[in-house]
Amino acid sequence: MSDLRVPARLACGLGLLVVLLVAGCAVSGPPTGPRTRATVLGSTSLAVGDGQPAAPDTPAPIATSVLPTGTPTTTPTATPSPTPTPPAAAALGPLPAGQIVFGTSRAGNAGQELWLADRHGGLSLLRDDVAGDLWDCVPADPWACVVATTESALLAILPGQPAPLLLDQLELPQPGADQTGDTPNPWRLSLAPGGTRVALAAPGSLRVYDLAAQRMEATIELDQVLDLAWSPGGADLALVYPLADLKVLAIWNAESGRQRIVAQMDTLEHLVWSPDGRKLAYDAFQAPRKPDRQSALPDVYVADLDTGEFRNFTEVYLRNRTARPENRVGAWAPSWEAEGTVLRYLRGQPDQPDRQSLVRHPWKARNGTVLWSVAESGVVGVAEAPDGRQQARVVDRDGVLFLQVRDGEDPWRDLAGLDVDETAVHTLSWAPDAQPAGSQESAEAGPSRYLWLLLDRQVLLADTEEDTAEIVIQACPDCRISRAPWTWSLSENAP
Repeated sequence: MSDLRVPARLACGLGLLVVLLVAGCAVSGPPTGPRTRATVLGSTSLAVGDGQPAAPDTPAPIATSVLPTGTPTTTPTATPSPTPTPPAAAALGPLPAGQIVFGTSRAGNAGQELWLADRHGGLSLLRDDVAGDLWDCVPADPWACVVATTESALLAILPGQPAPLLLDQLELPQPGADQTGDTPNPWRLSLAPGGTRVALAAPGSLRVYDLAAQRMEATIELDQVLDLAWSPGGADLALVYPLADLKVLAIWNAESGRQRIVAQMDTLEHLVWSPDGRKLAYDAFQAPRKPDRQSALPDVYVADLDTGEFRNFTEVYLRNRTARPENRVGAWAPSWEAEGTVLRYLRGQPDQPDRQSLVRHPWKARNGTVLWSVAESGVVGVAEAPDGRQQARVVDRDGVLFLQVRDGEDPWRDLAGLDVDETAVHTLSWAPDAQPAGSQESAEAGPSRYLWLLLDRQVLLADTEEDTAEIVIQACPDCRISRAPWTWSLSENAP
């Protein structure tokens, strides 16, 4: 018989080959990518990127054997399970100031989703078929929402109701229908304060629905509605519509069911009611009867419902008559202070933000005083607390965004640093106070405390008393948050 023993050198070579093959089969874990973060000054850091947790390092698999070289064996491939679609949003913390209703849009989906985040950190999906931006909610006690669905149903969502109330069947355009970008959207939805009535502007008509009676209350034939604004009590509806080359301001009254024309101007925008519902401010321009040197810049007007008269409140046109063209200014975007005796508005040149200021103008004074320039207002403007004691803004400092707050005329202080682009910051707002500003109850309750910042895919809640900020709502990577109005409830059985 021949000798079958393997020489020692050959055995060593084979052993070395096995070691090299084992080392070559080792696989290292995938690296985790960087995360975008928002730094809360004096506290912890907040994730404001995609909101997904970083994957832990995967341990390298251990090779247990080396197969001899030969004909490769075909391994059956298992059919992968479909990846479940993640929810559009997640609640990351409680809302001590009340509740937030917000909408989300997901890439590729025809309808928006409408969510309710409650004060305990719970999250409820109210609807997943909202047609575009056709929804509105009011911070009443209890809250209420009205939505138009992709199936053209107009629904009212009310707490305590087992199902939404069907108000009407509409004829909405199909998703993806061709619409010219220069043509205003003819569909508008506005819910009255207290959730008593809803106004729907549709092509050819304006419809008003009574939510308590669950019926259509009025239909006004109009080719187009440009703006809508309910009075604080919900009894009067101001509307703007075109007529020939003019813009008409009219007020519809729920008790009489009639409308009356208040003004006809060349331009007319930004309707805002006084807190007592007796006056209506807006900005407009009316060309003079005789040509002069005035530019087509707006003034702030106020209509008095008690007298039926309206007057030019700012009268910047008088100044423009003698000013050089480059020095002419306008006044626009009015708002009322809580007590209803002072108006605020922007003044300057509309196309040059660096030459605009916010003006405070008492009702009985001839002139106003400048509060601050628009350049000082930051990325999304200054948000003033309901009680008027605090202000908040977002500013860009050396390429980094900061959320700032201040008390009265005190210096601004940094509350949170945000590692996001300016285009991702949308709305800054204070939580609504349960008590009216200026009341004894409001004074005893102390200053407003909470405010929120709406980003592309996050809602940031800031506590000005504790000087902290945290993300309480996070949308999925391919989702965006459209709007997020506060709601609040004093009821013990509130969600």
